Amino acid sequence: MIVKADRDLFAKMILIGQTRELDMREVFSHPLGPIPLALAAPGGTLRKTNKTAVAKRLKKDLSPVERLPENSLTVINEMALVQRLEANHMYFSDVSKTIFSTALRV
Repeated sequence: MIVKADRDLFAKMILIGQTRELDMREVFSHPLGPIPLALAAPGGTLRKTNKTAVAKRLKKDLSPVERLPENSLTVINEMALVQRLEANHMYFSDVSKTIFSTALRV
């Protein structure tokens, strides 16, 4: 299915490029769909992921360090912070400040 979709898309792009006299190098420098192919299912929808599997993969072969390197990265699941927050009677600005301060503490 992916090969056929790519072939059909490529054929349409060539046809449009020839009729409108477009530079194909410029055309192919942009994404070919509304979402990146790495995140798309064959039908063009977002691919379903398993966050637990991603987390395990990220944690694989890690060892604790006393001091973080200068060029380090932290991955934060913001939706987990939002769901954990009890914000029934808070203004949006208060919710955003709370989430931001929590994320910076992590």
